Amino acid sequence: QDVGKKSEGDFHSQVIPMSLLVSGDNVVAVELHQSSAKSDDLAFDLKLESKAGTSLVSSGASWHWSTDADDGWDGLAFDPSEWASGPAPLGFGEDQVVTETTSGVVTTYLRHEFDVHEPSSYDILLLKLRRDDGARVMLNGTEILRSNLPEGELSPETLAHTEVEDVWEEIAQSSHVDPSLLVSGQNVITVELHQSTEKNEDLI
Repeated sequence: QDVGKKSEGDFHSQVIPMSLLVSGDNVVAVELHQSSAKSDDLAFDLKLESKAGTSLVSSGASWHWSTDADDGWDGLAFDPSEWASGPAPLGFGEDQVVTETTSGVVTTYLRHEFDVHEPSSYDILLLKLRRDDGARVMLNGTEILRSNLPEGELSPETLAHTEVEDVWEEIAQSSHVDPSLLVSGQNVITVELHQSTEKNEDLI
């Protein structure tokens, strides 16, 4: 599958067992394959990082979700008690989905609140996101990641650039996040998921 211009800058993350490391010199080898022999561009970059610490938001966490969001939905003061909720993965049309959301809409909004006792203790944050098709992620109201979506203001009718399918649905988009965005006490991470078409048959 051809990787479009808007997605060429995205990093795809993979957790690697530490047991693969050896004492002394190690080597990382990569082979790059084009989607066509006539492809007119090629790009490569790679980061290998080690990390330690606890997850602030774990895979499988419970999220509030809705297909209709009022102003301020992405802020700490918003009350999501009237929204539906359930554990991740959320979506529809996929076997791995745990919480089924509404089909036939372009945009789905999600919120997850979590507590941080000592924000200053975090030197670096790494966000990993699986999305189908496009997503905008915010931490305490500040955008921290936009993937497969146009620049500028987004509306409930804004479509993702391209459809994400097959193996690309399983690959996490990763981004470093400024830890100074954390506050002491309650924090909120919000996501708006956009489909590439109103008739899309799956979401995650």
